Amino acid sequence: MNEQTERAANFSRPGEIIDFVSLARVLWHWRVFFVYGFILLTVIGALIVFLAPNKFRSEAVFQVGILTNKKQDINLVEKTSMPVPFFKEGEALIYNLDHMQVLMALDQTIGKGIMQKFFKSHKKNQGIKKYFQNVYNFSKIAQLAQNKEIAVIGFKLFYGAETPDVALKIVNFFGNYIRGSYLAIDLSNYIRENFEYHNRAIRECENKEIERNIILERLNNKREKLQLLAKRFPMVGNVDKQLLSKIKNASIYYLSPNIQLRGIESMILVSNHEIERLAWQKELSIISLKFFSQANKLLESDGENGIALLAKANILKKEIFAEENVKSPAVRDVDNSLSNDLQRFQDIYYGVFKFISGPVVSLDNPGSERILQVIGVMTFNLFFLLLVILLIHWGKRNWQEITAKK
Repeated sequence: MNEQTERAANFSRPGEIIDFVSLARVLWHWRVFFVYGFILLTVIGALIVFLAPNKFRSEAVFQVGILTNKKQDINLVEKTSMPVPFFKEGEALIYNLDHMQVLMALDQTIGKGIMQKFFKSHKKNQGIKKYFQNVYNFSKIAQLAQNKEIAVIGFKLFYGAETPDVALKIVNFFGNYIRGSYLAIDLSNYIRENFEYHNRAIRECENKEIERNIILERLNNKREKLQLLAKRFPMVGNVDKQLLSKIKNASIYYLSPNIQLRGIESMILVSNHEIERLAWQKELSIISLKFFSQANKLLESDGENGIALLAKANILKKEIFAEENVKSPAVRDVDNSLSNDLQRFQDIYYGVFKFISGPVVSLDNPGSERILQVIGVMTFNLFFLLLVILLIHWGKRNWQEITAKK
């Protein structure tokens, strides 16, 4: 055997030439192992792929805002397009696993076993973020990085499970979860802000009432003095046509007592009207505070569950106003105002926040995908067996040298 033939036959030794002819010879030598090994591994892989349980994927689009429409109620329009800052405020709440677990436990359609399996598979907050893909106002998406006011108008939701029923239940929960989370933020802010506002308004009305009463007392004192002056100097008091009279020895101009009395009477009338207005505003705030002070306590238990918070706020309003004098104009005013506000929350979060597509369920790995997976297994087997044969061949050729070095 010449030197070139010897090198070709011993290509696997270090520093020797490797060519495709030698590789073909090695594969031919191991052809039985290669063919049967490939068939065996492919059959095993195909069985694993086709016998694996089906997975189902549920998808939906949940709307949290629509492009503003001038024909709509202005109060509704304010909430039909979710600004990015408000979205970011709720994002931390939505992607909080502890918060999600509390609300999922309250969902009667999801069993305890489903919930335990879900949270066993998701131990980090970022792990659930993949199921929520926020959708922006596409007409302005290019400006999103520059303009923080561009609206988020919805979420694309999905979830994969072993049964279509579980996949559907989880995506349905995701929609209610979004509604409950953002409603919790909005309604909690409404309760806190009004609780603080009416507390402050009562104090401000009391202070203004005190100021007005002091002014009124001074005006009444001045009126009494001018009435005495008009009686004492009837001639002066009756000079109504000559509004300004000049005292000869002093350059002082003055209004006649009658004219001054008319001005004071007007000021007294205005002050009495303002005192009545302040008393009315104070009464409204006192009645409102009865509701908001108790609603503020609800935030301790339901501050992160908007659906439950809205339901309890409606019940609380009915209980409070059932005890009030319904014939009182102030009571009716506050009752109607609160009813309108709570109804607006109902209209927005159940009228605007809704599924506009789905949820629908489909096979997550249909037959076409499984065939592609089998082709991938076959490709892997080819390269794997080739590598194994080359390693075995190299080991047999170099075993004596390896053991000799030891």
